[in-house]
Order: sequence, then C-alpha cells, then structure tokens
Amino acid sequence: SALSSMEEDTDNPVEGAPESTGDPPGRAIQFVSVQANGKLHITDEGAAFLSSVKEPACVISVVGCSRTGKSSLLNRILLNRPTGFSVGASYRPCTKGLWIWDAIVTSPTPGGETRFILLDSEGMDANDADEEQDAMLFALVLLLSSYLIYNSVGAIDEGSLEQISLVTRLSHHIQAQTAGDSRALSALAPYAPSFLWLLRDFALRLTTAEGEEITAEEYLERALAPTPGLGPREGRNRIRTAIAEAFPTRDCFALVRPVTDEAKLANFATVETSDIRALFLEQADALRGKILTEAQPKKVGGHAADGRAL
Repeated sequence: SALSSMEEDTDNPVEGAPESTGDPPGRAIQFVSVQANGKLHITDEGAAFLSSVKEPACVISVVGCSRTGKSSLLNRILLNRPTGFSVGASYRPCTKGLWIWDAIVTSPTPGGETRFILLDSEGMDANDADEEQDAMLFALVLLLSSYLIYNSVGAIDEGSLEQISLVTRLSHHIQAQTAGDSRALSALAPYAPSFLWLLRDFALRLTTAEGEEITAEEYLERALAPTPGLGPREGRNRIRTAIAEAFPTRDCFALVRPVTDEAKLANFATVETSDIRALFLEQADALRGKILTEAQPKKVGGHAADGRAL
C-alpha cells in the first residue's frame, strides 16, 4: 500500500517544516510533555497541528517498553522511510511523553483516500518515569487512538504480560459514562481502539502443543486464556482478563528480526533496504496493508473526529 504525507492548511503553521524531498513531508514534534510535577502538558506546537486537521482521520499509536523499536516501526512501516521519529542505539529512551507526525499521512483507497495521524509514545519502562506517569500516558493514548499497536519483543510469555500490566490501572484514570460500573474495564470497550499486539524479532513457529499450525490471532487468544494456579499466576490472569475486557477488537502479528548483524540492528535507521532480510520486508508490507485497511477514523460521541475534536 502506498503512503504519502500532506501538510494541512492552518492559520497557525508549524515553523521549520522541511521542504519536500524524496521522503514524505513532515517531522516529529512533541505533542504531550511531562512536567516536573508529573502532570501532562499539551504543547502549543502539537495543539496547533491538531487544530489544523479539518477532516476525520485514523489515529495510529505505538506503545511498548523502551528500546523495542517503536519509533523505527513508525518510520520504516508506516512512514516508509528510514528516519522520522527519533531512534537511537543506546539504552536511554529517545521518546519522552508523546510525539506526533506534523503532517497527515494518506493512503489511496478505491473510494478516495484514508487519512492517518501517527503518535509515538514514551517507553512504559522509561528509567526516569514512574508507574503512575506510565498509566496516565497509556490512558491518554488509548482515548486518542483508533488503532493501538502494542510493540514487544519475542513471544507472549509471563514477562511480556508483566510489561503490559498497567492496562489493569486504566480504570483509575478513565471513567466511562455508563449505567453500570463506570470503573469496570468492560465499560471502556466502546471507547477503546482496535488493538494489535506486534511481536518483534519473533523466530518461533506458531503451533499448538500438538504441533498444529495456528494463526497469530489464535496465538494471542491462547496467550490471554487464564491459567490455573495461585500467587503470581493470579496477578497475570488479571492482566489477561483486563486486556480481553478493555480491547474487544484485538489481533496479533509477528515480524522476524530485520537484520542478523547486531551492529546494524542497533543502528537500524542507517541500514539500507538492500541489507534488510527479504522475509522481514515481505512481512512489513503485509503489516502495513493490514493496518491501513483495518484502521478506522477515531470517533468521539459516535461521530468521526477531526483534529479539533481530538
């Protein structure tokens, strides 16, 4: 699927936008910062861009732990360019708060084109963040998004479930207007985005214990099925239930490691397409097509939302 970016007409244009080159126009700008007192702050630049978006758009967000390739995913697969959102080779997280691409990304459809807004988020385990801050950012991303990608490395196991445990705290930050329990996670389902668990550097075959092949979606559902036991397993079962209740529309997709050389992997933004594994490129094309086909405009109050509504 072809992608392009377009600048929105705005009374308050973002200064410093790059001239059109071989890459689609636009740049990553900070949308939400975290103040010293822990409160979230919408930047003037980010608010100006959103206010300029006059038509409904799909909001695609990527969340996950630090150093798992969230930003490179947005760059390589959704922007179709090696650089854009900040990436780095050290252990320190590059993304703080929330960042937004300051140009609408479009994809042609039989009836015209679909418009996308891209969001990148701070790693859930950023070394100077706390769980409360992580939970607030995650809740905000959930409310803004129409398609939420949870990016993790390897198989879904007990460790990866622990990493997404903050989903159990969503009800502490979001209350739905409902006749039932407004703090129940199931009450948030009408406002929840489509959820895609993306497995990076995945090298296993998707099979049952008996060796029968299964789809990635079936793999996810099996991973979210409660397991018998007490103690730590009870906590992980609560996480499984929380994911299932909060995201009734969910799926899974697996990507192999893009390169085998560790040095190239650490500096993936500089890797030429010719050096990337053919299987990864094939899977990346399939993932791009899946996201662009399935993502729907964000709805607020039952109506497709433009930037001002967001």
